Amino acid sequence: MTKLNAAGTGLVYSTYIGGSSAEQASAIALDTAGNAYITGIAGTNYPVTGGAYQPALAGFSNAFVTKLNATGSALVYSTYLGGTVDDQGFGIAVDGPGNAYVAGMTNSPTFPTTANAAQPAFAGGYSDAFITVLNPQGAGLIYSSYLGGSGANGDLATGVAVDSSAGIYVTGSTSSSDFPTTAGAFQTTAGGSNDVFVTKIGGAVPCTPRHFVLDASMSYFPPSHINAFIAPQPALEFALPAKLPVIAGNAGTGTSLFAFDLGSGVPVICGYTGANAGAEYDFVACTQSGLAAGSLVTADKILMTVLTARPPLISTHFPGQGGGAKVEVTLTDATCP
Repeated sequence: MTKLNAAGTGLVYSTYIGGSSAEQASAIALDTAGNAYITGIAGTNYPVTGGAYQPALAGFSNAFVTKLNATGSALVYSTYLGGTVDDQGFGIAVDGPGNAYVAGMTNSPTFPTTANAAQPAFAGGYSDAFITVLNPQGAGLIYSSYLGGSGANGDLATGVAVDSSAGIYVTGSTSSSDFPTTAGAFQTTAGGSNDVFVTKIGGAVPCTPRHFVLDASMSYFPPSHINAFIAPQPALEFALPAKLPVIAGNAGTGTSLFAFDLGSGVPVICGYTGANAGAEYDFVACTQSGLAAGSLVTADKILMTVLTARPPLISTHFPGQGGGAKVEVTLTDATCP
């Protein structure tokens, strides 16, 4: 992976990414922060990160999706993507929230799909195209589907784009006379042994609203105890609540801590305090600057606790005792209508 300066006269960074087998990158995309998203094909020991959606090779070779930070010095996430035979990514795109859209080829009957897939099963023939949407942490699938027919020479997707409404556009090549087409399309029958295809999936990525209710009944925890967190799959995007309703106890005492992991493995902790025996705890601050009540965050691990003391909120440690008023927060997936 190499980045050249604007004049093309020097390297900004240049790095290997690979394991002990032969790897090949086929496509790259950038987000607004300058992070690079790469896809292709990899074999044994390709570098993956903690919490990756698929940390191990499932077949002879699998597709991979790797996010490299803006300086080229570290992997933000890296994961295999595939089934028990062979898979390869040929196209990649990224949207504003950081979801990665990957298109490619698979001849694996076990390629991972989601419940909302347009085509949940392998159609036969040599290969099908696939389209997969990974969440911003690379830890879960938002959408994944086969796309193809039963042609002996197979189908493969070579490019993907996404619009502002999360409509997915896929193009590639098909040898299938039964490749899925829609009524009123420009050309609904095959013209030769191999044709180009262009497919649009949805007007938005299908989404099932999810709600999480957290009850602050746990005792004090050190921020390092990340394994105790609830881990919604896929990760949950929600707005930080301004208030936490008290469900038991005296709201005039104590502090509630609401913690979540944004994918780094280090939890962000937000503090809420009660005042004058009111019915709610109010948002005060978070350990990550720039976050306020109403801020949208995407978390793959979530935890709550209550403290009877009022320790400093901007700190890496929150000493205190369990107990005090119990509070509750309801989180709704902000990506769903």
